[in-house]
Amino acid sequence: MAGRNKLIFVTGATGKQGGAVVNHLLKEGYQIKALTRSPGSEQARKLKERGVEIIEGDLYNPGSFRQHIKDAFGVFAVQNFWEHGYQGEVEQGKALINAVKDSNVQHFIYNSVASCTRNTGLAHFDSKKEIEDYIKEKKLAYTIFRPVFFMENFIGMRNEIFAGKLVSAMEENVPLQMIAVDDIGAFVTQAFSNPDIYMGKEIELAGDSKTYPEVASILSSELGEPVSYVKLSLKEFENIVGKETAQMVDWFNRVGYDVDIEALKSNYDVELTTFKEWLHKINFAQFKIKQYK
Repeated sequence: MAGRNKLIFVTGATGKQGGAVVNHLLKEGYQIKALTRSPGSEQARKLKERGVEIIEGDLYNPGSFRQHIKDAFGVFAVQNFWEHGYQGEVEQGKALINAVKDSNVQHFIYNSVASCTRNTGLAHFDSKKEIEDYIKEKKLAYTIFRPVFFMENFIGMRNEIFAGKLVSAMEENVPLQMIAVDDIGAFVTQAFSNPDIYMGKEIELAGDSKTYPEVASILSSELGEPVSYVKLSLKEFENIVGKETAQMVDWFNRVGYDVDIEALKSNYDVELTTFKEWLHKINFAQFKIKQYK
């Protein structure tokens, strides 16, 4: 196994992205320390049962984790804009970068967002660009991954979907690039295992591209129940999801991601998941009766 006797410090391990990274790292034999503010949570308990060392700490408090990264081979970093806002996300990112700079970490992997360098005007893109710039300013040995829209976001729409409606303000003819979070975990693990291939690169990640009517059609076929796309005006959509998300969808319609999916397949040894495959892989139908956590 590529990761035998190598220690990786993972932030966000109880979330979707960090959790996917942990899953793939464990398969490759890596040792893992996972930072969490809630060591007694069910998610943390399950990680501990799988051999992950749980570290109680907070990215706002570098003293709570600095000693735990000193001997790590690598660090995986992800922060949550939606929980902490622009300044909070940047503060957390820089605190971790500073700690890594003072450590023996050989490979720092940061999960950013696709198109963050394109002056989108979106706060949750700009915050990640600021963190990326700081990584380079501090001259860390890095890999940056920039994923697009998560397929897992459709789980949050499950109530409407199982009521027969896929609701958004996406234009009917505009494709949206998307990625399965599990694929992010695969890329991160590949990068830790093959630094000669990935070190110093910024790599945008997408696995499929579909319009919302196409998504609705695939959902209908896979679930065996009719799902129709219901397009709202941008203002109607903003009233439901808030300004930042509505602005993002407006940007999707006007500009959108531009990941070269075929080049990604050719250049890297990760099998990308299509939307249809993702529905099968996670058994989307289960969410009709099971609360997603």
